[in-house]
Amino acid sequence: MVLADAPDKADAVVSLVQRAACGSVVFVGDDVNDEAVFERARPDWLTVRVGRDDAESRAAFYLNGYDEIAVLLDNSLRVLESL
Repeated sequence: MVLADAPDKADAVVSLVQRAACGSVVFVGDDVNDEAVFERARPDWLTVRVGRDDAESRAAFYLNGYDEIAVLLDNSLRVLESL
């Protein structure tokens, strides 16, 4: 049993962002429990769902599989290094 007002992953991410004073977030998830983060994400957060099994996901982007996470991170680092 879970209380209706129990903290979820979104609460945890928001708390971490506040503590670390992050300017932005990259959040990659693959589960229904990650949808809370996708729903509450600020516009400057990059939200990515692994798998397209949930057509109603609130993630901004999708990856086809876990192997694409490394490609996402490599490409992101390459762009950041070029700035």
